[in-house]
Amino acid sequence: MIYYVDNVHGHDGNEGTSAASPWKSIEKVHAKKYEPGDEILFIRGGCWQGMLSPVGDGAKGAPVIIGAYGDGPAPWIDGAGAQAAIKLEKVDFWTVRGIRCTNAAPWRFPRCGIMVLGRPVGVTRGIRIENCEVSNVTGENRRPLPRYRNMYNNSGIYVTFPYRCTAENHLDDIVVENNHVHDVLTSGVRVNQEEDGQTDIFHTNIVLRGNLIERTGTDGIIMANSIKPLIEYNRCYDAGALGVKDETIVIAGVWCCACSDATFQYNEVARTRLFHNDGTAFDTD
Repeated sequence: MIYYVDNVHGHDGNEGTSAASPWKSIEKVHAKKYEPGDEILFIRGGCWQGMLSPVGDGAKGAPVIIGAYGDGPAPWIDGAGAQAAIKLEKVDFWTVRGIRCTNAAPWRFPRCGIMVLGRPVGVTRGIRIENCEVSNVTGENRRPLPRYRNMYNNSGIYVTFPYRCTAENHLDDIVVENNHVHDVLTSGVRVNQEEDGQTDIFHTNIVLRGNLIERTGTDGIIMANSIKPLIEYNRCYDAGALGVKDETIVIAGVWCCACSDATFQYNEVARTRLFHNDGTAFDTD
């Protein structure tokens, strides 16, 4: 089923199943549990405030799709200071395509543009984030803060797993492709787990491809906790441009941590900022 959302001409009393009778609000979108093959289409040129976090699972070959319809600029989800503008939590086989996300606030905090949070038990799989724009995210760029509060706990596009992953509990088949992440106080794109990010190596089939990342508060791309991840054809310029020397301390442009057999190929990195240390284009820990 295809569901349409129009912030101007929609009404939450509508069926929502045609462009002539669309829903209006994010709250109405949240009222339904989605099934394989469903699509949630936001009208181009429209804007919604608050975190979009729908529920339900797609299936292999039949994902649930968040996308756009109509003419004009990409639909705009403004998180307005929430944890994320779009959050996919404990769901399988979802695609987010062609959405603009911002998440500004008056103070720094671990905020994201798009966040994927796996389920703590089992394998979370089949997530695609593609052709989206993420900007103006007031995240956290301070390194010395406690765990769960510092700069490693958010990103423009943040893919993470609660607690510690294992062979039975991890992320699989995650693709972040052809997105533009720019002018965010966080890192650009990050894949990790919430705890002990330097040890566990269990995520599988993780691909970061063709993303353009510009003017971040910390690192450009950080890949962690993964077996044979592929990081290719990304461009990362001015990583750390929005950071603060004595707060951000160290960054790199594109790097990995706690990975085995990672492949970095055809990436371009320029003008990574040097704080106290590092400041390299590429790094591995």
